[in-house]
Amino acid sequence: MATETLTVVLQPAQSTKDDEDLTRIFSIYTIRSTVWLVFATAVGVLVALKLVFPEMLGTSSALSFGRLRPIHTNDTFYAWASPALIGLALYISAKSSGTRLYSIKLAWVTLALLNLAAILGTVALDLGFNDGAQEYREWLWWIRVILAAGLVSAAWNMIATVARREGKDIYLSNWYTIGGTLWTIIIVVVALIPWYQKGLGQVGVQGYYMHNAVGMWFTPLSLGVFYYALPKVMNRPIYSYSLGIFAFWTNLLSFW
Repeated sequence: MATETLTVVLQPAQSTKDDEDLTRIFSIYTIRSTVWLVFATAVGVLVALKLVFPEMLGTSSALSFGRLRPIHTNDTFYAWASPALIGLALYISAKSSGTRLYSIKLAWVTLALLNLAAILGTVALDLGFNDGAQEYREWLWWIRVILAAGLVSAAWNMIATVARREGKDIYLSNWYTIGGTLWTIIIVVVALIPWYQKGLGQVGVQGYYMHNAVGMWFTPLSLGVFYYALPKVMNRPIYSYSLGIFAFWTNLLSFW
């Protein structure tokens, strides 16, 4: 596809009110994610110190390495990085499509669900309630259902926004952000199904979950952000739309 088709859109929302609402959504997602980043990092520093000084801050089970470590990893994944990337993806879906966000209310619902899952997951882990020894999915199953509901609502909002785009083409960023969100919903659902997770089955599911939580969630959403941010910063179109789509499908093949 010719390079000039890549200048698609990257236009402001349709009205000042829509633009203000979108900016407010993006700002709150960013602030909320930053708060969780500070918290998760502080817990990570404490966990690192406890490797050397195991009795630091006393011997309370709530401050033990075994409880703090999954709090650090899960909050880094799902309380900080996930909402931050979703906030960016929602912003990009509207801006790159030259339209307003499909539903501001749904964006708030998404944030509430993600925040609720993060709070409940953190409290449950610190009280000693977890879903076993599988790394990055220690949250209780019903808490991960709340997380999945947040992802579904985010995907719905992105898809509905892009469906109302001004131009014919779907801007490259949205391939990655929508694709990554849909893939992650599949990953979360697979990790929730219990009956084949025994013995080698559990090992296989855990490897699938851990690898793809990074490769098919954070990677495509980050690439989608870069495909939007770099042309904006450099004031130039993307070099090759075709290469971007090729990379998208090869990433999908690695997922399956």
